[in-house]
Amino acid sequence: MLLPYGTDAPVYHYPCATIGIIGLNIAMFLFTGMGNYDDCRWLILEFDRINPLQWVTAAFMHASYLHLIGNMIFLWCFGLVVEGKLGWQRFGLLYLGIALADGAINQIPMFLFGGGEGGALGASGVIFALIAVSCIWAPYNDIHFLFAWGWFFFTTLELPIYAVAAIYIVQELFWLWLLDWQMSTPMLHLMGASVGVPFAMFMLKQNRVDCEGWDLFTRSGIPISSLTFGKLGMPASREQPGKQVGWSIESDKPTQLAMATKVTTTGKLVEGLEQIRNQERERDSDAPADRDPVAVAIGAFGRAVQAGSTERAIHSFQSLRSLGSVSAINDSGLVAYVRLLTKHRRHHDCILPLRLL
Repeated sequence: MLLPYGTDAPVYHYPCATIGIIGLNIAMFLFTGMGNYDDCRWLILEFDRINPLQWVTAAFMHASYLHLIGNMIFLWCFGLVVEGKLGWQRFGLLYLGIALADGAINQIPMFLFGGGEGGALGASGVIFALIAVSCIWAPYNDIHFLFAWGWFFFTTLELPIYAVAAIYIVQELFWLWLLDWQMSTPMLHLMGASVGVPFAMFMLKQNRVDCEGWDLFTRSGIPISSLTFGKLGMPASREQPGKQVGWSIESDKPTQLAMATKVTTTGKLVEGLEQIRNQERERDSDAPADRDPVAVAIGAFGRAVQAGSTERAIHSFQSLRSLGSVSAINDSGLVAYVRLLTKHRRHHDCILPLRLL
């Protein structure tokens, strides 16, 4: 048995909303019959009607003590990861938004096409959505597990979030296959995970969350700026795919950022910046729209550090953060930046580059 109890993901905000949501779940369980919800059936997700109120209330109802305790353990762990990046207000809104979306995609299809039989309750759909969000925002951070085998063997185990997400998704797919792909608990869990993906990607695209370059897309070499959203909130292709950052879709030649990253990871930041400047000189002067925003930000950052301009360096560094590309700066560039900040006693601004180092 694997029981999560913590994470090494950076927690910048005390988990007030996570604790409050756990308390609300416990209160709802105690005051609605402790699993005997016959008198409160209007609070669960009923498939014989469409009731938007139930989309939210069903996420706070549970069928038994074990159902409640299991969900709250996982909610605590993945709530830490997500709320730690957002703060209690935005996390609370995200949680309610996920609950609404999860309830809608469960109730509406079952009412229209499933015969209107049965119902659903529990926070597990929202929790699977939080697992998906965590996998996109912090895939390489670890979840700390207590591993229990029988009654006598206990140990701890650390798994990266992407591995945890993969394990549970594969597990639910296996059970769904055994159930002949019928509407069931595994299906509800997977539908919950599918809800979390567009929420996570949209907030990344809109700069509503700062993953400091450690999100799944940046670490995979896919810049956040290349993500666009169609009508259904899923990634859509760019109108001009050849101008995206990273590797061109139309050819296998590296673009500016790919070349700069390759150079800066093996040499000095200055050498990479010099190559970028040389490429810029060769460009047509009447096509400024073709310039890569990440490469421009890296160039501005390097020039500001070399010139000893603290404010310009800070501004350029923040621009790289907003583009999710601070990981494109190599160690020598970060060291030079920290020395510049220290020289001008900007100690608070040193924290993030020191953490990256």
